Amino acid sequence: MYIEPKIKSSYYLNNKGKKDEDLYFTPEIGETIYNYVMNKKPKVVVEFGVLFGFSTVCIAQALRDINEGGMVYAYDLWENFEYGHGQTIKRTKENLNQYGVESFVRLKYGNLYDWLDNTQFFEKADLLHIDVNNDGSILQKIVDKCDSNKKIDCDILFEGGIT
Repeated sequence: MYIEPKIKSSYYLNNKGKKDEDLYFTPEIGETIYNYVMNKKPKVVVEFGVLFGFSTVCIAQALRDINEGGMVYAYDLWENFEYGHGQTIKRTKENLNQYGVESFVRLKYGNLYDWLDNTQFFEKADLLHIDVNNDGSILQKIVDKCDSNKKIDCDILFEGGIT
């Protein structure tokens, strides 16, 4: 069963005009992510850009409810990311524990650019979730990687961005 995570997310941080107590967009993006995962039933989800774990919790709740051994490999730069809004791997682990999904997630250090250049060193994804400072150049690099050598052969949820 889906439970809306009460975790600050990039959806909140990048939603200009919201008040501090208004944490989420309408409609709830978390439930949209959850429903997408429930529909696709991936075994391996690779995520880049975790922040405090909002999307990670949504994905992991779906993998838990599917109950077919799915796992999220969640990559971030954690404390080493200069624009991390105070994120830490410890805080993310606490959020995963709060929602009871820690056994469905492996938190790892890494970034999207390394993955795109060296996909053989990372897990082969059934679903890729990218929530970094996305812009057209990142999307183009992903598309080029898909077209050039078929190293990316899965659905991609592309979120976040810069203004």
